[in-house]
Amino acid sequence: MLYREYLGSDLTEPTYGPIEFELRSVHMAAASLTGTVTVKNKQNKRFPRLTKNYDYIQFPSLLP
Repeated sequence: MLYREYLGSDLTEPTYGPIEFELRSVHMAAASLTGTVTVKNKQNKRFPRLTKNYDYIQFPSLLP
């Protein structure tokens, strides 16, 4: 599953995301589905924006 956020004033491109989720334990009852989602590979995600890279030059505290 992918999650993207859009602004109501600009639907041309996402303002946040995509975030990839893994869907597990899906159950269907009548016309509804339920399941469990987890963020896939969370430790490799960029934060707070997907377009921002953090490096040790700009952020020296990242050095071990």
